[in-house]
Amino acid sequence: MEGKDMHHLSGYGYLLALVMVAPASAEPARLVTHFPEHDVSRFLFTHFDIATIRSPLNPARSADQRSFASVLPAPTRFEPDMFEVDAFGWVYRMRILDRGDFNRDGVEDLVACFESRAMLGSYNASQLLLVTRYSENTPAVAIRFEPSSGRYPCANFPAQ
Repeated sequence: MEGKDMHHLSGYGYLLALVMVAPASAEPARLVTHFPEHDVSRFLFTHFDIATIRSPLNPARSADQRSFASVLPAPTRFEPDMFEVDAFGWVYRMRILDRGDFNRDGVEDLVACFESRAMLGSYNASQLLLVTRYSENTPAVAIRFEPSSGRYPCANFPAQ
């Protein structure tokens, strides 16, 4: 090809030339996070917008009651990746199962399991949630999420 310029390369040859001059490894994009590194369950108790999920808490709450902390007493159990509230004949549990960018928008998400059970009666439900937070000034919210079947365990409370 001596004496010829790039204009005479075929489409394939031009693509090959571009690949050869491209950097060997691109730096991965930085993941933006608006969640604390530790004690995420405490953060979700006060900063998760419960209006973004189906829950037995929603029918009785007022429009300004948007967090678990605004409608429930303090959790009876706290762990770094879980909180549980046993009150008013109900048990509510939120477990954080994973952290990462699951919807590929560059913002860290949490995979969580929210469980609610009536102590008297048959209501016993769980739902897998993708929780995200778009800025430091907004609450954490649940967005639509359908993971691979069986990847994240989120089943109803065991029967008592």
